[in-house]
Amino acid sequence: MEIACAALLAEAAGMDEQFDPVERSTILTLLQRRFELDGPAAERLLEQGKAAGDEASSYYRFTRAINDSWDDEARTELIYLLWSVVCADGRIDPYEDMLVRRIAGLLHVPDRARGEARRRAVASLPDHSKPTEDCP
Repeated sequence: MEIACAALLAEAAGMDEQFDPVERSTILTLLQRRFELDGPAAERLLEQGKAAGDEASSYYRFTRAINDSWDDEARTELIYLLWSVVCADGRIDPYEDMLVRRIAGLLHVPDRARGEARRRAVASLPDHSKPTEDCP
């Protein structure tokens, strides 16, 4: 499940075609916290996730593995992690928003929970990092 999670987070970071350092740093921090990893282990996991994502033709492989192993709360937490990555660069690209909506649907996370996860992610950012455009 760790690789599936890392693959989806990396996909979110690259969805706007810019995988910038702040998104990378955010993913590494999230992976360290979520899976109780040290820095080098989080780096390896991110690289494995990126490689798995590059090889995959769809998100189904990752979301199916997560659906089979994680409960509702953990899947909703993954949506929060995705929003945290999407918001990390201070803007929400429409393609990023679409990706989170798609992943939430594949993970059977209700719209209300997805929206709450987004609000939590935005609220956790420092004021100078809040997204400049507000997506629905």
